[in-house]
Amino acid sequence: MLEVTDEDARAPNRIRFKLVDSQMFAAFDGEWRVQAYSRTRSRTDPSKFDYKSKLSYVVSITPKGLVPVPALEWRIREDVPINLKAVKLASEKRVKKAS
Repeated sequence: MLEVTDEDARAPNRIRFKLVDSQMFAAFDGEWRVQAYSRTRSRTDPSKFDYKSKLSYVVSITPKGLVPVPALEWRIREDVPINLKAVKLASEKRVKKAS
């Protein structure tokens, strides 16, 4: 299980997380980061702009004992959709708190 941390309120473009408990990992920590990527005029309404963002994911893993690389890759691949949902919820909470 992962815990989303709110330790750096000065970095609203980051969501950090850390491992709470796992049978497979001694450590599983990282962050999601969103960055402005581009701004272009809207094709449908030239008075407006379309924005694109880049979402990146950094993770540091320490397995408990020897774990085959394919097992680690599988675990990460399975967790990314769940983590993205947590990122969405945490982002929505921040937006509500700020408004």
